[in-house]
Amino acid sequence: MRLVLHIGATKTGSSAFQRHCAAEAPALREAGLLYPDVGLAAGAHHLVAAAMHPTARGLHKAFFSSMDRSGPELLHQMAGEIIGAADRAGAEHILLSSEYLWGRFSDVFYEEWIAAFHGLDVEVVAIIRRQDEWAQSAYLQGVKNGLAEPFADWWARRSAQPPFGAQFDEVLRPWAERLGADAVTVLTYDDVVERGDAVRALLAALEIDDLPLAAGAPRVVNPSPAAGVVELLRTTNASSLPDAAKADIRRIVLKSGEHRPVGAPIDIIPNEEKLALLDEAKRANAYILQTFMRDGREKLFSKPWPAAKASAQPVTSFALRSRRS
Repeated sequence: MRLVLHIGATKTGSSAFQRHCAAEAPALREAGLLYPDVGLAAGAHHLVAAAMHPTARGLHKAFFSSMDRSGPELLHQMAGEIIGAADRAGAEHILLSSEYLWGRFSDVFYEEWIAAFHGLDVEVVAIIRRQDEWAQSAYLQGVKNGLAEPFADWWARRSAQPPFGAQFDEVLRPWAERLGADAVTVLTYDDVVERGDAVRALLAALEIDDLPLAAGAPRVVNPSPAAGVVELLRTTNASSLPDAAKADIRRIVLKSGEHRPVGAPIDIIPNEEKLALLDEAKRANAYILQTFMRDGREKLFSKPWPAAKASAQPVTSFALRSRRS
């Protein structure tokens, strides 16, 4: 039996993929793929992943408050339930999906995951987004949820919390070291979202012949607000209004305001800052290209690089400062 772990990353179409798989679970099961209902939250297997996650259990207190078992015990219990469900369904493949698996964890985290599903062929699949686009998209999500600080301050704070920064290799390397590089499939956001459909691309990456790839799928679950809407949201978030009033305003603005088209450039920061962030990610991207991309491509990301303005002064990046501080 085969287990595929879809680990994210965030802001790469994961929510659309998860909700599609949860809605189409019977059709997937007919094709031999079990998308279990064990540990589901918002269509994803967040409760399974949170069992061993260092902080995510706190986000699901209602579920975990009555649990008196340790993380490994809970993970092994849910793994047993999942494998039992797969056996009863006659499934040859199991798919679990949660962005809580996108991170750099202790050795015990990986060891327990592999041990919990001992005897299964474990694989990992991930979508990565070019670091400048990913960072800005993650910031926009934060603004939608109430964030008020400017992007530069937010990135300096968050990029100092590895592996939240530009080093995606820190997320993928531990899985490759334990499972083998051939067991890790990496897709790029350029390839699967901006040129088509992340849902179908991820299902196709599972290489299961009978999957219903033609089934309808949600295109966008978390649309990004346009630049003017972002500033309106941030102004609201920074105001002295009560939190409930801010939330109401955000809902109205997000419903009626303009959204950025999928694949359109994000320009929260100038190109010089984008280039500095991408320069910081060179080592990580070279490792990913050489280790996981098996199609002979010469570049990891296909979208043209931001154009730098001619300047006699060297670029001083808040992203670089945050890494060096």
